[in-house]
Amino acid sequence: MVTPSTVSGVMTRPVMTTRPDARLDEVARTLRQFHVSGLPVVDEIQRVVGVISEKDIARDLQLAAGVASPRGILDLLLESAPPGGEGILEVCRNRLHNARVRDAMTHPAITLREDAPISDVARLMREHSINRVPVVDSGGSLVGIVTREDLLAALGVRPHHEVRTRRPPPLVSRDERRSESDPFSDA
Repeated sequence: MVTPSTVSGVMTRPVMTTRPDARLDEVARTLRQFHVSGLPVVDEIQRVVGVISEKDIARDLQLAAGVASPRGILDLLLESAPPGGEGILEVCRNRLHNARVRDAMTHPAITLREDAPISDVARLMREHSINRVPVVDSGGSLVGIVTREDLLAALGVRPHHEVRTRRPPPLVSRDERRSESDPFSDA
């Protein structure tokens, strides 16, 4: 397998995008529907003005609700209904509905030109802890995107969701094991 040497050889196109004035709840639904974790944000002439990711939305909701990152669903439930006050879940729902992408996006976006070497993508992803790099032309207009998955595929590495792992056997109680080993038992 020959590994492409430039960004143009690994980038994905066309690219799903959003606008700065889109509502956060619309973007969250799009991310979930298309199983992506972020989108480039473009202006009316397709210039990249930022990137919005699940992490950006979560950070914005944390700030809106005035809480530290919840460790799990129990934290959200336990803190979501203070007597006489608006709960965390309601604050977050309202924020998602009323806030715009421009309020939560990372900007300026870290971008690359399509003639940049692939090593630049890997370096930028590592240095900035990002999972996607929009690819732009000389005028800053979006022409593609390189995701972490694109980069791994170019290097011949299967994404983690495609790697099969050995599952442990299901947990079974002693009584269930006993009845399985002796089909004539009363258990």
